[in-house]
Amino acid sequence: MRQSSSFTAGLLSLASLASLTQAELGKIQWKGLCDPTNATGPMICGTLDVPLDYTDSTSNKTLTLDIGKWPATKKATAEPVFVNFGGPGVNSFEGLGSYGKEFQTGVGNTIPFSCYSNDSSRELASLQAPKDGTASNTARGEIWAQSTNYAQACYAQNGENGSLIGTTFAARDTLQVLDALRGKDAKLNYWGISYGTTVGAVMAAMFPERMGYLALDELIYYVQTHNATVLGSSEVYSTIKSYGLSASLTSSSNEVESGIRCSDKAASASMADVLPYSNVRAALSRIASDGANTDMRCAQWNKKMYAKERYTGDFDVKTPRPVLVLSNRYDPSTPLAAAKNLTATFEGSVLLEQNGYGHTTLSVPSLCTAKVVRAYFSNGTLPAEGTICEIDVPLFTNLTYADVWPKSFQAGL
Repeated sequence: MRQSSSFTAGLLSLASLASLTQAELGKIQWKGLCDPTNATGPMICGTLDVPLDYTDSTSNKTLTLDIGKWPATKKATAEPVFVNFGGPGVNSFEGLGSYGKEFQTGVGNTIPFSCYSNDSSRELASLQAPKDGTASNTARGEIWAQSTNYAQACYAQNGENGSLIGTTFAARDTLQVLDALRGKDAKLNYWGISYGTTVGAVMAAMFPERMGYLALDELIYYVQTHNATVLGSSEVYSTIKSYGLSASLTSSSNEVESGIRCSDKAASASMADVLPYSNVRAALSRIASDGANTDMRCAQWNKKMYAKERYTGDFDVKTPRPVLVLSNRYDPSTPLAAAKNLTATFEGSVLLEQNGYGHTTLSVPSLCTAKVVRAYFSNGTLPAEGTICEIDVPLFTNLTYADVWPKSFQAGL
């Protein structure tokens, strides 16, 4: 949550700010059926007003969360499952619209964050610096200069609320929705995907007593995200090159991701401080970026947009129920090593490894994985340690879940 950007406006209304009394908070206003362009069935939309700034108890300003719910296809016998599809900046309505038939859940939509007033300005800025610090001898200097302009533009557009989009705010938003749905003593059943695992891990660390079933799919080792990514990209490349894949590397601006990442990081630095890390990543990775763009943006982030609340503790956590961790063996964005690292810190957690390619286990069908996830959310059953699930389709096909999963299993969804 608190991840939305202006590109979602055509899909569902953006979050709005308002001043409401405390009595008006805490109740979801269901609006009826909503119609995302890629929805595979009936999804119900609603809104919930939550505090805009959890660190200011004197403020009555609120944020209106857009919430989507996929009702159970049969009589509901289990607690609802919350899903965060990651990003940061991914619109969870689209994810729920695509996967709603696979799991019935609820999602939210939030504060708009954009560093440019129009697309033309955004496109022009993206052309002003190299995409990679290794492009030339002067590339990193050019990126540093462009990052200065970028950070200033982000502050100019988001100075008022830019400090309210961090991960801890997303965690608190999620619990606000849970409170409205199930009450303040309810346990959270949560499926976090990609960056959603960061939100899930932070929630578990801050509020372990509120956790129910917690599945974390493709762990982001958030303090070293870019180091992990280049290592993962290299491993994936060395494995799939035998398939004759011709990689096409494209770049697009994602101000929401920068906003959350840099606000959470809250650490300014000089160019001299940043360069050694870019050098190491450039040496480690065979095909991925040296990460100079993001590093240099965050190094110059305006301190007034540092997240007003950040979780700075550890993740040596014991939750009421053990955590299920999932990871593709060959994920270019969130390597298996990150999943192993976090599994070691959550007491009693188990890692399920899927022998597949792509970002998150949802990227490729695996009946084995689906059965594990179903069993976990149904009754808490965890796979044996060391379990590896195979995928059901080869690379580069158009086969879908419906094509490869038995009809009997699909009927039970």
